Amino acid sequence: NPSVFIFNLGVNVAQLIPTEKMIVVKHNDLIDAAQRLSIYESRILLTCISRINSKGSLLHTDKFILTVEDVAELVGIDSNSAYSELKKAVDRLAERWIYFIKPSDRVQEAKSRWVSYVAYIPNEGIIELYFAPHIIPLLSDISKDFTQYKIENVLNFQSMYSLRLYELMCRWGGKEKIVEIEWLKIHLEVGEKHDRIDNFKKWVIENPLEEINKFSNLKVTPEYIKRGRRIVSVKFLYSISQKKGKIIEGSVVKNNHFSNANAFIPKKTSQSQSASPIKSKYPSGKNDDID
Repeated sequence: NPSVFIFNLGVNVAQLIPTEKMIVVKHNDLIDAAQRLSIYESRILLTCISRINSKGSLLHTDKFILTVEDVAELVGIDSNSAYSELKKAVDRLAERWIYFIKPSDRVQEAKSRWVSYVAYIPNEGIIELYFAPHIIPLLSDISKDFTQYKIENVLNFQSMYSLRLYELMCRWGGKEKIVEIEWLKIHLEVGEKHDRIDNFKKWVIENPLEEINKFSNLKVTPEYIKRGRRIVSVKFLYSISQKKGKIIEGSVVKNNHFSNANAFIPKKTSQSQSASPIKSKYPSGKNDDID
């Protein structure tokens, strides 16, 4: 039978769903795919994904319902500005494609929408969505080849590139990874705006890594690799932050070692423990370079 995943609807989200219990689990094919989402679109999806039991079943008829207040409080942003931003995010989310590069020897590229249905109810401040059928197997019934991380490690990111780089490093594991610039441009769907290498370094690598180092459990340093005078690749050197290591143990893995990682565990949290608003270095509405 179809399920309805209701988040807040009048209950303090911090009391209902402790942030430290919210785990995002995605199949590696989803992490590896080329995709482009604004930070607000990502926040909507991650809030939903963190409530999915990745070891259980999910149907295409399962509905997710969340309020603007849910997302605003979870991220620590002003709810008044969240209304307009999330309304725009819902409009864009319906049109977003995710591209699977060379999913098989026969198919060079396949693509799917993220959601089959998404709606914003303005008078109630409610978002409703259904995940697309081809996305559902990448979020549920997962037993191998997946990546997980605590949602609290990405909540304060202001750039979509911060989130994508963080997810990729969690997926890669180890301590370092060399990636070609062209590969990053394709899989992060950078487009033509950052064709100049100085712009690319600033907006796609260095500013996002600054956020990752400041807000997440990873510490990352980039090294640029040249062919002649031209930068062709980036070596990412990364490790678990010792300061935060105890509370995020097991985040950077390829296999799920949590027991019922996304199980709902009620716990009360005081208002004083909720996140404080984060001031972004990215101008409002422009941090994600959304077309």
